[in-house]
Amino acid sequence: MAALVRSRYVIAVPDLARSAAFYGQALGFSVLEMGHPGWRWFERDACVILAGECADALPATDLGDHSYFAYIEVTDADALHTEFTGRGVELIKPLRDEPWGMREFGIRTIDGHRLMFGARPGGARAEQAVPILPGDDLDAARAFYIGALGFSVRFESSEDGRNGLLGLERGTIRLTIDCPMAGHGREACVSVEVDDADRYYLEWRRRAAIRRPPEDQPWGGRTFDLLDPFGNTIFVIGPALRDDRPAGGQRTLAAPIEHARDDRHIG
Repeated sequence: MAALVRSRYVIAVPDLARSAAFYGQALGFSVLEMGHPGWRWFERDACVILAGECADALPATDLGDHSYFAYIEVTDADALHTEFTGRGVELIKPLRDEPWGMREFGIRTIDGHRLMFGARPGGARAEQAVPILPGDDLDAARAFYIGALGFSVRFESSEDGRNGLLGLERGTIRLTIDCPMAGHGREACVSVEVDDADRYYLEWRRRAAIRRPPEDQPWGGRTFDLLDPFGNTIFVIGPALRDDRPAGGQRTLAAPIEHARDDRHIG
């Protein structure tokens, strides 16, 4: 039996630039090109919304109940509610606990679409392991992981800005860099599971030393490798393309996947 591996939302908007600004600035999504001027890819953590410009379509404000297109489960509804209200996002439902076991609130977008966000009371989350990678310089770690790979800082403990601990996160991915990490071997490896290996490759390939471009594996994943400044390998794993590759070629997002070596490829 075929498995459903992911879902993405598709919406029609009258003014794509206006919508992109709202999702990026008010809702905190990343806005990506899709290789067509009439489409944009909005992404925040595991949530992806594809927006197509349809200037003559019936506006969402005139769709009634059909303007409500997504229920998005989050880890902390209170924090997200505070974030959105601080940016002036229109609320259509106040934050409250519901008898079906969710704490939720609703918003209306600048285009009139309605979105509901909910969290399980108590913030129950799966446990996770956080790899600790050795490093030599926290400044170099910040430049690479934050500047090149788009991570943000969870915590930092340092007296001089170069030595100490640096906690990093991107979506549900968490890493800790220890500079210097006495007593541990070098050239560590961490695996990072993502929903689309090619998309991360397209984002990172010009900013980091790629050891190997994406390729499907016989065990079902699609992987590529990159190096951080300290020689640690980051092994990126996503779903294989074999089940959802368009006829006649590979998927694209911002540009075709290029397996040719460039000045960032090594080995």
